[in-house]
Amino acid sequence: MPPSSQAETIKEDPSMSTAMLCVAYDGPALRDGRMDVRDLAPALLSLGTAFQEANKVLHGDKAVVRVLVRAEFHPGSFEIALDITQTWPAMVLAFFSGNVSSVAANLIEIMGFAKGTTYAGYNTVIGLIKKLKGRVPKNVTLIEDGNIKIEVDDEYVSIKKPVFDVFNDMKVRTALHDAMRPIRSGGIERFEVRDPAHRMEANAAEKEESRPVIESIDREDLPALAPPEPTAAQPQEQFPPSSRQMMLTLVSVTFKEGNKWRFWDGQSNLIAEVTDPNFLRQIEAREINFAKDDMLTCNVITRQSAGPNGLRTDHEITSVIKHTHLPRQMALSIKG
Repeated sequence: MPPSSQAETIKEDPSMSTAMLCVAYDGPALRDGRMDVRDLAPALLSLGTAFQEANKVLHGDKAVVRVLVRAEFHPGSFEIALDITQTWPAMVLAFFSGNVSSVAANLIEIMGFAKGTTYAGYNTVIGLIKKLKGRVPKNVTLIEDGNIKIEVDDEYVSIKKPVFDVFNDMKVRTALHDAMRPIRSGGIERFEVRDPAHRMEANAAEKEESRPVIESIDREDLPALAPPEPTAAQPQEQFPPSSRQMMLTLVSVTFKEGNKWRFWDGQSNLIAEVTDPNFLRQIEAREINFAKDDMLTCNVITRQSAGPNGLRTDHEITSVIKHTHLPRQMALSIKG
């Protein structure tokens, strides 16, 4: 029986679920089939991250996802074939009666990277992002059939819960946004999802033929793809600050207000903002000179917070107790 989407399903061992998708960056700058690796590599890494994080939302730690690049490039745009491979442990396979062959294709369909039947139109992550166009929903309700009803402005949208769960994940949204960075530059105008089941003819390049487009994102869609700012439903959790006295070796000094200094604490790099007013005044008056490997004995306050983008740690040097120059001579005395 064929897969539920046009993401081409590939037969693997029973513990794996693999499906292929096809994406392309298109625009005048890519007509010769070449693309700057500095644009391509970060974009592909972000696309891989988006699928990995979406897999975590839907399956937790039960399955591991890898995104593999296939060596299929077609001139006229920059087209890339990718394999999405899920590996399932034996205990989970038993729950699925040993059949997980279509799960990877289902993940691609939920994301909006396949021409599906169950998930289509705005009932995909990409489709919903384009439908809402950056608008913040007023209400989100779980309805009786298990779907999610979203109220935005004076409009109601009903979507499947897996789509909403992935759409609502900040890491997925950020990774999708980053995967579209190439189309912000001149000469690259569009990101396209193409039908991997379409077989290209041998002379497709001469005919300037490309696979049928399933979904596309252009520059006008970029504002909608920007991940939303944290809201009251996504609070920053603040931890109590800690204070300690430390000896730090200077690595990099900056005199621009607001910029942070880099130190070595004996084990790792430490980046901190220096706010001691007396110490800063002495620097301004040129009463203090710095040399390589100078050390500061200082009071350091560390603050941690956790939010949608993960854990954040900030260090602040509130007072400098002692500034020590590294000795330039050995401690040898001359006897008279």
